[in-house]
Amino acid sequence: MNRAKGIIGVVVIVVALATFSFLRGGVAARPAAFESTRDLTAALAASKESGKPVLAFVTADWCGPCQALKRGALIDPKVEAAIKSGTEAVYVDATGYNADAESLGVKSIPVLVVLRPGDGKPREVSRLMGDADPEHILDWLAGAMK
Repeated sequence: MNRAKGIIGVVVIVVALATFSFLRGGVAARPAAFESTRDLTAALAASKESGKPVLAFVTADWCGPCQALKRGALIDPKVEAAIKSGTEAVYVDATGYNADAESLGVKSIPVLVVLRPGDGKPREVSRLMGDADPEHILDWLAGAMK
């Protein structure tokens, strides 16, 4: 019984420290490259008009790696410029249920997904999961937009 209480105590402390650490940084602002409030359907329609691929960024407020990506690589001036000039960007907030995140088959976040509109369902070109540095994202984007 005492051992179980000890284990529960350790778990509570670890969860509390993780929560405190996350709250200290809070929820990062939406990166400027994703400032549009359109949804995935509107981004795909814009893609058909412009010929640019859609770049969906799926994130959540409770996700630590998502906050790191929003505070890091996604606000890098070169990354921001590449996203704004070369894609139809859409921000998909998966904090609660989100039909766009579900339609993209998202199982893990953060994730960046490049899509091309199709006759019916959009075609996924590439997917990048997890946090990444600016150079990695730029290389990935360059390959995905070919």
